[in-house]
Amino acid sequence: MVTLSNAHLVYETSGDGAAITVALNLSGATAELPVPPSALSLLAGRGTRIPGRNAISLPGYGWAVLGTAPWAAATSASPPYLPTTG
Repeated sequence: MVTLSNAHLVYETSGDGAAITVALNLSGATAELPVPPSALSLLAGRGTRIPGRNAISLPGYGWAVLGTAPWAAATSASPPYLPTTG
């Protein structure tokens, strides 16, 4: 758990050399939330990573999923933990 409050949640999970960070803003106002240094790339959602700081800006009721650089640079359309076929 990175951050937890009544209106905000940021958590990170990791394995096999990659990490995923989920940031949720449950308030109607824009929020700047801390994220771990490993949260480098926006994978899904709406948010703006704040350069030079370990933080993300989320719009009201916004969410974001961030990943590590090796995962974001993967050439496969599937996350590395899913088996691929053919």
